[in-house]
Order: sequence, then C-alpha cells, then structure tokens
Amino acid sequence: MIIIARAVVMKSPPLLILDEPTHGLDIRNRKKVLDLIDWIVSDTYTHILYVTHHTNEIPKCVEKILYL
Repeated sequence: MIIIARAVVMKSPPLLILDEPTHGLDIRNRKKVLDLIDWIVSDTYTHILYVTHHTNEIPKCVEKILYL
C-alpha cells in the first residue's frame, strides 16, 4: 500500500499499472488495497491498469475488462 500511495502522491502518474497487487494478502488487507485503488481513481487524475487472475479481486472502479 505504501508503494502505491508513494507512486500516486510523489509522481501523480497518468497511468498506474498494478500487477496482482493483492497477491498473498489476507481478506482484510486485500480490502484495504482495493479501497485505496478505488480512492485513487475517484480522487486523482490517475488511471489504473489492473492485472489479476481472480475476478473477485477486481476493484469497483474498473469499467472495462479484458479476459484472456
């Protein structure tokens, strides 16, 4: 979470690529990371490219999904 927050606060990137950011986390911390991602999308100008193998881990802010 600190690395994600640091990237957004320090750099204000137009695109943030997250490759399995919740891998290995318990349910409580997974929710915290997903909430942080939702906040980033709603309160900043940063767009998210979110990669995961688990559809139940897709943040609420995701509008388009590409299944491979």
